[in-house]
Amino acid sequence: MRHDKSSTVQMMRTLLCLLAGSLLVVTSCQRKDPPPLSDVGLDPETAYSMYTRDVRALVADSGITQYRLITPEWYVYNKNDKVGREAHWYFPHGLYTEQFDERDSTTVFVEADSAFYWTDRKLWELHGEINVRNREGSRFYSHLLYWDQEEKRIYTPDSVWIDTPERKIQGCNFESDEQFTRYAFHGSSGQMLVKDDPERSE
Repeated sequence: MRHDKSSTVQMMRTLLCLLAGSLLVVTSCQRKDPPPLSDVGLDPETAYSMYTRDVRALVADSGITQYRLITPEWYVYNKNDKVGREAHWYFPHGLYTEQFDERDSTTVFVEADSAFYWTDRKLWELHGEINVRNREGSRFYSHLLYWDQEEKRIYTPDSVWIDTPERKIQGCNFESDEQFTRYAFHGSSGQMLVKDDPERSE
């Protein structure tokens, strides 16, 4: 009888061990759902829909390359009516672009510390130290610049400094075509510094 009782106890222990092992295997194989965005510090109402690093891209419209885009970080946000957010791109750590004409020749070089692109309005908004160079070699400097692709114009209420081969100009309420070749200051006083001509001064 003692032998049978000990065998029964041993068998019970073996079964319990097997059951425990089976439960561990089943538990480890079950699919775990990812945690909610709020648990990892992201608000689903304001979180970006795409993030890309070290971007070098050519942007085209209707099969025609319009500009080259280089940036270390590119965030894409979809439209969200709940929080009143427009669909837009965000470049927080700098943006470099080259604009092309129909013959794929570069017409304008643009650099900015940060930028937004409002996709529904096709409007670029540049911030920080903004440097522009057109095909003729003239340079433009500002801290705020808008590029409206629908109206094909550049504008800003902020100050703009222009350095051309012939003169230096500074003023506010600047407006230009997309190539920075035809531009004007509206409703503001400006300053023009004409470079000296050594031959005329003699």
